[in-house]
Amino acid sequence: MDKPAARTRTQQPPRKAPPPLPPEPAEPSRLYSLLHVAITGVLALAVVIGGGLLLAGKLRLVAAAAAKDKEKPDEGGRYRIEPVDDVRGLLTQAGTLGFLGDNTEEVWVYKYRGGFLECSLEAESFGNQAGRGSIMPDNWPRVLAGLGGPEVDMGREGYIVVAAMRPVISIGEAVESHYPHLGGLFGVGPAGPLHQLTTCHVDSSHWRFYRILLMSAPPEGQGGERHNLWAAHQVNIRLPMIPRHPSREEYILGGGKDLEAGKEVLLLDRQRGFTRIRLNAKFLTDAQVLEQAAKPAK
Repeated sequence: MDKPAARTRTQQPPRKAPPPLPPEPAEPSRLYSLLHVAITGVLALAVVIGGGLLLAGKLRLVAAAAAKDKEKPDEGGRYRIEPVDDVRGLLTQAGTLGFLGDNTEEVWVYKYRGGFLECSLEAESFGNQAGRGSIMPDNWPRVLAGLGGPEVDMGREGYIVVAAMRPVISIGEAVESHYPHLGGLFGVGPAGPLHQLTTCHVDSSHWRFYRILLMSAPPEGQGGERHNLWAAHQVNIRLPMIPRHPSREEYILGGGKDLEAGKEVLLLDRQRGFTRIRLNAKFLTDAQVLEQAAKPAK
């Protein structure tokens, strides 16, 4: 029999001793801690004060820039006319309540600047110009003589107000002339429906007043005389038998910030039934003002 193999024993290497632990850090001195806290506090205070001064400086710069922009004139030329919606809404509400004495249907307000201005109102029905009111002011020599003659300041500003008054007659009175024709629709013979339909109109006539107020004054901060003029124009408005509410009809507002003196500009184009109401305005040139001021006042 074979002999069992002899068992060999391997010798393990000796274990190394663990490295020694590092020495514990020494506790910082109390003086170093106080110095660190003091330096941190000083830096924080400097940041707060510097940020506050910087913010205050920025606020002052922003306020100065805003004041400078406010003093800077708006872009545009000398002559300008612009709608004033807030005043228009206020006067419209006051007029419909009867606060102004007479009831108004709607009011339109414009603010102008640049010089002396004149305006006029015209009406057009079915595409044919029905008529144009007189130009206001209608006597420039008299107006300029009251303001100082040729020495008057050319730079004027003010407001234009147009108020559409309530109709002079009611809807029932306006269609009263149609009653014979409408009654003839139920007749026979020559007075029957076929004859009456040829003479029966589909519109009614409403006469109403449009009032124009023109206010003129020297530029703000300058002395001088002012003048306020107003006129009333009676306009024949052609409406359908069943008219639409004014708020549902078209209107176009005009004006601008760079207008040309001596050239007429359309300020309002208002649709009322089959009639269009237009408000026109025109600045006088300085030469035209001097020419009118040299004429004798009447």
